[in-house]
Amino acid sequence: MGARGRKSSAELTLVQRATEVLTVSRPGPPPGLAEDAATEWRAVVSSMSADYFVRPMFAVLEAYCRHAAAARQIDQLLAKIDEDDNATVSMYDRLLKMHERESRALSSLAVRLGLAYATREFKSFGGKKSDSGTKPWDKLAR
Repeated sequence: MGARGRKSSAELTLVQRATEVLTVSRPGPPPGLAEDAATEWRAVVSSMSADYFVRPMFAVLEAYCRHAAAARQIDQLLAKIDEDDNATVSMYDRLLKMHERESRALSSLAVRLGLAYATREFKSFGGKKSDSGTKPWDKLAR
């Protein structure tokens, strides 16, 4: 049997907060997302902490997953072109341009989602800033 009487406000707050922390779940892929993009969604979401992705980030994450799936499909088409005797240089060039576009989109979205870094000049990485205190136009003025 539990304690009798009313629970204190501190006890209620702690219990309520504990249930909130324990019930954080990872977001599932949105409906309508293709299976290969949904697989990417699950992989990305499970690689971060459970509360990392919040609702406003879902559209960007969905776009990231779609681009990742498209990049994989283009990779498969590029592999098939190597085996195809009827493939032309223009087909190969077109696929490479498509792949570059997808790669750029993936990179940009990854930075915006915090999955990749835009630069390596952070002190936590031990990088050195190239700026020695002078401005680039000061060097030209001499």
